[in-house]
Amino acid sequence: MAAAQGAMDAYESDEMFQRSRDISPYFEDAVHSLRDHPRVHDVRNCGMMAGLTLEEEVTFPLYKKLYEDGVLSRV
Repeated sequence: MAAAQGAMDAYESDEMFQRSRDISPYFEDAVHSLRDHPRVHDVRNCGMMAGLTLEEEVTFPLYKKLYEDGVLSRV
C-alpha cells in the first residue's frame, strides 16, 4: 500500500496526470488519423491508450517491430 501511495504522490508532484490530460487530445487526433489507412480496420482509444485492428498479414511483422523498439503491444 505504501508503494502505491508513493507512486501516486510522485505522479501528482510531477504533474503527470495534468500532462496526460493536456496531451491526450493530440494523441487521440494522431491515432485516429490512421483510420483511413487501407490496412486499418478499427481505431479506438481511451486517454493515452489506443487499440487498432489491422489486416491479419500486417499484424505479426508490426508486432515484431514494436517489440524490438520496446513498445508494449498485443496481438
